[in-house]
Amino acid sequence: MVSWYSTNINLSPVHTLNTQSYSTKSALLNSEGHSLGTYNYNTKQELDFSEAHDILFSYVSHSYAPPFLIIPLSSTGTGSGVANIRLKSSSNVTMTIDGNGMFYDNPGGTINPGNVRIITSGSLTLFFIKVTSGDCNITIDDKSKIIAWGDATFNGWDSLLNGPTINLMNVNDISNSITTIRIDGNNTIYGDVSDLPNNLTFYQISDNSIVTGELSGLPRTLTVCNLVGNNTVYGDLLGLPDKLTQLYISGSNIVSGNLSSLPSSLINLSLAGNNTVTGVLYDLPRGITFLDLHGLNTIHGDLADLPSGITFLDIDGHSHIDTYTPGRTWLNGIIMFWTQPYGAGSGIPSTGIDNVIIDMANSSWSSHSGTIWLAGNNFARTSASDAARTTLVALGRAVIPN
Repeated sequence: MVSWYSTNINLSPVHTLNTQSYSTKSALLNSEGHSLGTYNYNTKQELDFSEAHDILFSYVSHSYAPPFLIIPLSSTGTGSGVANIRLKSSSNVTMTIDGNGMFYDNPGGTINPGNVRIITSGSLTLFFIKVTSGDCNITIDDKSKIIAWGDATFNGWDSLLNGPTINLMNVNDISNSITTIRIDGNNTIYGDVSDLPNNLTFYQISDNSIVTGELSGLPRTLTVCNLVGNNTVYGDLLGLPDKLTQLYISGSNIVSGNLSSLPSSLINLSLAGNNTVTGVLYDLPRGITFLDLHGLNTIHGDLADLPSGITFLDIDGHSHIDTYTPGRTWLNGIIMFWTQPYGAGSGIPSTGIDNVIIDMANSSWSSHSGTIWLAGNNFARTSASDAARTTLVALGRAVIPN
């Protein structure tokens, strides 16, 4: 893979680009500054990059950044499976694949094999890809025309059994024109969040992302950020984009800050890692429906102060949620309600546990499965909540107190 910068281009040892077209006459230099040759406008040449540490592009008075995007792929298993890629462009753009890779026109990977496809402008277009063995590259000849890689409904990349995966792609290689990236599967996407496209609004990498960087480096336009993998993101919640509605980051993250600093637009929040988030439940954004916090967090407060639309709650760490004020109306459709106070005797007293169960049973439930977990360091319920528990179990809810 090649990482392009305004004047110098550093070559990664993982993927070597041996043939490509370049505009203008340029010099290829090794680490000592000795020339390894020159290449000219629109001329494809075989170049030996084995000694090339830097490529210096210079002409007249300014430097040149190549416009193409390379997506490195690797085969998996037998290589008989198919991957799906969905791209949207602002105008027609050519996409090629080399090595043992091939494009097809059907999900089974049998119809109209070829090395070239045209991404037509206007709508998200689906292509099917096989890589029977080894590594190869997809090359998009003008990455500035790619405006979406997937959307809020469809993955931009997903791979079936024995289908190819994206192998070590740097987010820095993606054009600033793109607004959506949604990649699913056991791919390896890496880079710093500060290198994400400036106009990105939707960023989702599932299963194997290796993303680093500070929260304040996220694009200010971002509304959805879902990163599943070995991520090491850090920083204060205060640095989050103010339009963010969904944030999900797994891995060994170190996120700090107070709940009161969360964007008011936030609806879904899930953080895993060695996080040290503090605050009281009352300060959560009122629109939150999904709250999943793990780490060394110290969350306090009254369960009755949770946002009215909460349907998923899972809080652990060093939290001390030890109060419940009765009389709350709970929303129909809770999927998971799990509160784990830190340390013996630091949870909700028995009367409070009874009142949680009673209030939930008195709310307007329809039959819906879900778990209400009030065990751990919370105190045991009493017979005062027997009837309410029976009502909830009859509605399909698992009620798990001490």
